[in-house]
Amino acid sequence: MKAKRILLSVVAVLMAVCMIPISSIASEREVRARFELVAGDGKATMTVYNDYSFEALLPDNKLDIKSLAVSLLLQGIESLGIDQAEFSGLFETGLDGVVDPAIFLNYLYGFEAATVKVTVDFDYSYLLKLRGDRNVITGTPESTDNAADVWNAFSEHLKVNKDKTKNSYFLLANGSYIKVGTEYLHFDKQYGDDLKLSSGYTFEKMLKMIREALVLETEQENQGNTATILLKAGTAVNVNDTVISLREDYMIELTFGQDVQSVLSGSLLEGFNNCESAGELIASLVSTVNMLAKAVQADGKFEASLHYIDLAKYSLALDLADDIAINFYVKNVLDSCTLDRFKVVYSFGGKEVTDSVASYDSNKFVVAKCAAKEMGDSVRIKVYYDDALIKDIDYSVRQYCESMLAKADLSAKDRKLFLAVLDYGAFSQRAFGYNYDNPVNANYSTGLVTSTVVPDKFKGEFDGKCTGIDKTKASLGLEYQTELMFYFVLADGNALDDFVFSKNGAKILPEEMANGTYRIKITGIAAKNLGEPYEVSVTNKTDMSCKTISFSPMSWAYAQQSSSDKSTSLLARALYLYYDASAGYFSAN
Repeated sequence: MKAKRILLSVVAVLMAVCMIPISSIASEREVRARFELVAGDGKATMTVYNDYSFEALLPDNKLDIKSLAVSLLLQGIESLGIDQAEFSGLFETGLDGVVDPAIFLNYLYGFEAATVKVTVDFDYSYLLKLRGDRNVITGTPESTDNAADVWNAFSEHLKVNKDKTKNSYFLLANGSYIKVGTEYLHFDKQYGDDLKLSSGYTFEKMLKMIREALVLETEQENQGNTATILLKAGTAVNVNDTVISLREDYMIELTFGQDVQSVLSGSLLEGFNNCESAGELIASLVSTVNMLAKAVQADGKFEASLHYIDLAKYSLALDLADDIAINFYVKNVLDSCTLDRFKVVYSFGGKEVTDSVASYDSNKFVVAKCAAKEMGDSVRIKVYYDDALIKDIDYSVRQYCESMLAKADLSAKDRKLFLAVLDYGAFSQRAFGYNYDNPVNANYSTGLVTSTVVPDKFKGEFDGKCTGIDKTKASLGLEYQTELMFYFVLADGNALDDFVFSKNGAKILPEEMANGTYRIKITGIAAKNLGEPYEVSVTNKTDMSCKTISFSPMSWAYAQQSSSDKSTSLLARALYLYYDASAGYFSAN
């Protein structure tokens, strides 16, 4: 189908004409774009008006196909800042003969009616009514206002530059592809450049360039009734000195009925690919256009969806189930994508991790855990497909909370949670001297931390006495993660084997520290569980004396709210608000 690309140089111009967004509507129809093709005494034109309608005039005379005179006019397109741009050129086909297009395109000349639904960026759409009358085909939007919204949205993805060389061309950016039926036309991996077809090239030179750049695979998973065209960022049309190009990767999905599907499934691209000469190519193209005209009329409708690259959906979520984390999800991967071509790379805290897609269902790739003091630190997330970067974002717990708090319809329990998270992060920054000049609660805060009192019910309990244990202590670590710690200091002459330690009734072996001190450390405590006490005990094997400690992170907050160190006192109160909001949030969900 590389050969089809020659046509694509013409088809691309036609698409550019048909898809030009227009922002001003006048009382009378004014021409905004006109494409004209002349072959001998025969002429075909496509005119787009400022009311988003178009008119295509098919040749009413026979065509001398030795050469094709092509011209394009763009004018008064305010949304792109184009006052006027013109191009004209003559293409020698290398063919001889005079043909009657009404014979070879009998179904196109006999076309009567169909409806096209055009959708841009998933949110903007309108219906375009197609009507045929012998050699005239018109397209009229059902709603001019809807059409205006659609094409104004599309114009946001385009940029316009001036080219002083005045060398008109069509440029297909490397990485672009077409998928039709079981066929997949894409750039050869060995071809490192974009495909640029200039108006100054001969027909044969363009064909050769196309064949060098593109390869066709014919045994792909069947696309069914949808044809998919991916245009990479930088794909452009230059009209004399006006370059219209795509700002970002863009997808065109054409969805048809059964009659068109049967045409698409018939080795469509391979038929073009097998053409040995320009004559065969043109004959193949004419035949295909004619069959599609017949099929579109039989189906009566088709849909065209144009949208930014969306190979998969991406989302982020705050995770408080085990410390604090931002989870990044890749989900709803398009069936047309090959999973092993995805790669997710994320960086946080000086570490970089690479992951891959495991299935077509939702995938949680990143669990970027951070300490409370690091809520303002960004996670860099990059998603690649075929080594091409398709998603690149910086995100943080702070950004997530602020984006949620900016929503007018946020529920009361959600608002309480996100405010408490930010306060906890800010007072952690203060307590540990970490970037406190940029507190994460600068924009949103509960305003309750200084007046908060941790309830008496969270007071820790120390019961009994164990022979051979000189000292016991419970504390909480918050600088890097939530760590609840129980310390036991053995009296001189005693050994670890003289005691039995347990946590919530189950035996546990403490880790040895220095100077006869042993520690039991508990991590992975969810925010909603910070108020639940852990019961840790030590029992002397000889006399069965026992010391039991019942303590939770909130027990630490209860004790430290009265600390003489103000930053510690405020951190304890912020931690309580964080727990209280989390417990309320998760109990209601």
